[in-house]
Amino acid sequence: TVKPHYRGKSTAQIAYKWVLQHEVSVCMSADDSDHRVTQEFQEDMDMFDWTISDADMSTLNDIGPARPRFPETPASCYSSGSGR
Repeated sequence: TVKPHYRGKSTAQIAYKWVLQHEVSVCMSADDSDHRVTQEFQEDMDMFDWTISDADMSTLNDIGPARPRFPETPASCYSSGSGR
């Protein structure tokens, strides 16, 4: 796994850094009604003094799309219009 190589970095920080290393802009937002937001936003911004290694970038690049938590609803579950 990648995360143990980056002690003190959150999963979100690693994800943001992966995107940035692909030279894609990241737009972060926060709801300032929550007192934790300032700290979390600061943690997310703490990504400019470290780099994900080439080997770990390759590992992250190989991760496929997320699988849905629930399987798609089979067509047989939809009403056929028969009045049931």
